[in-house]
Amino acid sequence: MPIVRYTTSGIGLEIKDSVKTFIAANARAMANDKNATIDDGAEALANAICYAISKALSSSFVQTGFNSGIVPVPPGAAVPVGQIIYNIMKIGTVEL
Repeated sequence: MPIVRYTTSGIGLEIKDSVKTFIAANARAMANDKNATIDDGAEALANAICYAISKALSSSFVQTGFNSGIVPVPPGAAVPVGQIIYNIMKIGTVEL
């Protein structure tokens, strides 16, 4: 029996149920289609991946990262705001 891996990241846990629902809905729609092809399955999988990416980008972790990436900058100073956003978002993407 293969070992199934589960998501452990904050973003993964946040979006897992909606991605699972999306995949199940597509699988149910295609289950009775006797003419379904490999291309149909590949398209369904590609759509599921795109949906998951979109859900991840709209997750609370990403929103928090962008909301927290605002830094008051003194005149003449350079502050790596992108790194601040990345550091916060990285917390939500770590898979164990």
